[in-house]
Amino acid sequence: MTLTDSVQLLNRRLPFGLEVLQAAKEIPEFRLRVVDDLVETFGGKEDLTCTITIECSATAEFSTQKRRKQRTALGFTNVLTLTSDERFVDFRRIS
Repeated sequence: MTLTDSVQLLNRRLPFGLEVLQAAKEIPEFRLRVVDDLVETFGGKEDLTCTITIECSATAEFSTQKRRKQRTALGFTNVLTLTSDERFVDFRRIS
């Protein structure tokens, strides 16, 4: 059985695997950077005060092939901030 025969049995076009690899390259790569700008401890007499900066970015390769439902936007990033004892601090949705 040749490659062409097996492709026909699976009902796939011949370059199907290459299309799957190209689609996998188009999945965005997300990066998240968290920096603590200011931390005040007050000698343990009061609650800790912390100011943080969160940077989110995403990169993706888009193919030149036209698709039926091609989307150019990368979507949104949700950032949920909790304390070490899982108390809610903040929630942001960033485009």
